[in-house]
Amino acid sequence: MTTFFSLRRLLLSALLLGTLTARGQGVGIGTTAPDGSARLDVTSTTQGLLPPRLTAAQRAAIASPAAGLLVFQTDGTPGIYYYTGVAWVNLTTGRVPDATGSTVPANGTVVSTLAGSGGSGSADGTGTAASFNNPIGVAVDAAGTVYVADQRNQLIRKITAAGVVSTLAGTANFPGSANGTGTAASFNSPAGVAVDAGGTVYVVDQHNNLIRKITGAGVVSTLAGTGTAGSANGTGTAASFNYPAGVAVDAGGTVYVADQRNNLIRKITAAGW
Repeated sequence: MTTFFSLRRLLLSALLLGTLTARGQGVGIGTTAPDGSARLDVTSTTQGLLPPRLTAAQRAAIASPAAGLLVFQTDGTPGIYYYTGVAWVNLTTGRVPDATGSTVPANGTVVSTLAGSGGSGSADGTGTAASFNNPIGVAVDAAGTVYVADQRNQLIRKITAAGVVSTLAGTANFPGSANGTGTAASFNSPAGVAVDAGGTVYVVDQHNNLIRKITGAGVVSTLAGTGTAGSANGTGTAASFNYPAGVAVDAGGTVYVADQRNNLIRKITAAGW
């Protein structure tokens, strides 16, 4: 009996030595020369390393996880997660899981949809009942109201903090350059938007080469630009732009424009020059 157990131990030892080699402080699997900087060096050309597979609930139930602990989560947002010592983080996305096992950014910021269905359209409504078509510019006022340049709809949209979307100005799918109130006005590929402390909205009307101004009541006027591409300075409609793209306004009401094809940054005072 003693001889049988001795032989079994000898065979087991020989088998292990064929696949696992220890040198100094490092252990090698599939290699006879483990890297000296590693405690464990695994080498293979046909197989991978399989970490423990847990559900989000099982992962969350691990008592006092060590920093650096690694698991593969099988549900929620599947992937390899490691414990930082403070939170579990998805190794590939850098995001942390919420209570459902889905992930949010590691800094704790939660991304949600304020408005829009995800499909193109021009419907007003609340939250996902509303729709947009190539929204390209956005600004927010002190009250939290959001203004959107809805480019392919040729509209300027307004979104309350509760997600209620309405059309501030413009005629849906009808490009033009008319001034007027609300839907009587028209735009041609509105791009950048900005809003000042008084609630006046400024719009880069890109294909019209104009800078437009919209009051809180939705009255649209032309602040600057001839409507023809150019680079002239001047007051109001004596000035010209070439495919303006971005706009900003400072606390004093001075408007700044990225005049894209002119390679210029333009400045417009409250008087329009």
